[in-house]
Amino acid sequence: MQFSNQLDSFQSQKIAVIGYGYWGQKLAKVLASFNQEVLVVDLVNQTRNFNFQQVSMAEVLRQPQIKAVVIATPEITHAKLIKQFLSAGKSILVEKPAATDKKVWAEITELASQKQLPVMVDYTFLYSQATVGWKQLELKYASKLGELKKLTSIRKSQLDQLKITSKNLPVWWDLAIHDIYLIRDIWHQSLSQWQAQSLNNTVIKADLSAKFMNGVAFEANYDWLEAPERAWRAEYEAGQLIWQKTLAGEKLQAIIGGDLVAEVTIEDTNPTPLDKVIFNWLTLINQPGFNQKYWRDYWKIIGADIKTIQDIDAANKLVAG
Repeated sequence: MQFSNQLDSFQSQKIAVIGYGYWGQKLAKVLASFNQEVLVVDLVNQTRNFNFQQVSMAEVLRQPQIKAVVIATPEITHAKLIKQFLSAGKSILVEKPAATDKKVWAEITELASQKQLPVMVDYTFLYSQATVGWKQLELKYASKLGELKKLTSIRKSQLDQLKITSKNLPVWWDLAIHDIYLIRDIWHQSLSQWQAQSLNNTVIKADLSAKFMNGVAFEANYDWLEAPERAWRAEYEAGQLIWQKTLAGEKLQAIIGGDLVAEVTIEDTNPTPLDKVIFNWLTLINQPGFNQKYWRDYWKIIGADIKTIQDIDAANKLVAG
């Protein structure tokens, strides 16, 4: 995508960003870069200064000129908000997870289908150049690496207590979902047989294990308290692939027989993955007509991801909030 030539390719329209925290501010900025008229609903601090026009939820719901919304609120609020905005005739981009119950998601998609309105989920890492680089390394060294035997994931994001409280969900709803959709995208596999190796009482950190459909082992450490860290280590019969977030960018390494055979650092900017998410969403909502098959197939995948995380809840005798 040549974004430098397409920043003004979309007709300007009113789009409301619901939630103006860390991620909501980024979403609003990117939308504005694509020539959109951004309106902001801040559900936390109504007196804060904005770079964009501030409106109320009621205004967004009743104004037909606002044809699309981006939802960047706490996870447990997503499903209710999606239903409200679909009923009001709005196309939607929502942060992950779109819902915390597969049955509720089925209700949402049925409503979206009836209204013929797109509902897209922001799976940011699918648009990352580092994900492309990982696939290229695996393909290039496939014959030397051999079969995948184990994947280990570390995802830590140091959140303050207020942020954790607002989520009101176990940590995996926020962090595991990235592993789930990337594993499906890269290896065309889903995860099952979830187990908790250790949990604290409030489930703000967890060590989990699961299996790919083909038996490959998966282990993960998710933590909302420790300093930010993100890494993958894929162990093969004869080597490893490693993906680490560093200050310089996304570092990818290929190790064969103990020797480092490839190393690359990807800055993932210009365009950023979020630029690509917004570009794709704007393209979809501006298409004439409504492709029922495309959206039903897409929503089915999202529903499978929600079910997978509910399986983690069930394995640990927890119920999503």
